Amino acid sequence: MSNLKINKLHESKTRLIRISLIALSLIVVSNVSVGGTKDCYTCNPEYVPGNPVEGNKTLGQLSQISLAMLSDKDSLFMGNLYGFCTEFFGGETGARTLRKRVLNEMEKNLVNGKVDSYFLEAGCSPEEIGNARSPIAHLAIELPTVRTEHLEVLRKYFIEKKKDGLFTKMLNAKNTIGQTSLDYVQYMIENGKYVQSQKPELGNFIKYLCSHGAKYSTYKNKSCNDIEVAIK
Repeated sequence: MSNLKINKLHESKTRLIRISLIALSLIVVSNVSVGGTKDCYTCNPEYVPGNPVEGNKTLGQLSQISLAMLSDKDSLFMGNLYGFCTEFFGGETGARTLRKRVLNEMEKNLVNGKVDSYFLEAGCSPEEIGNARSPIAHLAIELPTVRTEHLEVLRKYFIEKKKDGLFTKMLNAKNTIGQTSLDYVQYMIENGKYVQSQKPELGNFIKYLCSHGAKYSTYKNKSCNDIEVAIK
């Protein structure tokens, strides 16, 4: 099968997944959020995506337990976010999809008038770590050859929208086990998720993250002063 057919098949599949997820989210909403009695966290102008909202748990952690714990609008937001995640993870065609479709769809479904929450909340399913949800930037880290390309699309988009600081915030947004982008890179290194041939490019990628303000959190002994990459 040609690469073009494979890419078209992948785009159709991710679009179907996103539609299905949003439909599922709406079904859950109609069944569990009777009368809108649950607190809507994303409706609150003081909501800070990625921060704890209830019981010291983030919105991503609550949704990981059960969408029934969320209000209708919060469930819809997490469903939208998960759908954007599936389209973001589009391999070689992902950057184009991100520019032409995902960012436009985010702008049609703003949270408190902003797109910020889609980049800071942990609502994606990472490929290389189980039982967790991650921010969308972590998906770029999993891509074998086009990590920087995907992130550059977002960085330039934020500059265009005069949201320069959002890029650094996105890189330091944490997954549901407390890992930032740099932590996730280190996790993948230590668990043999990269091959030896990727070592030179990976070192440059870490330098790229560091140059844009990325920090370690769970790996307390690591810093951007230590770029040496030892791939198992």
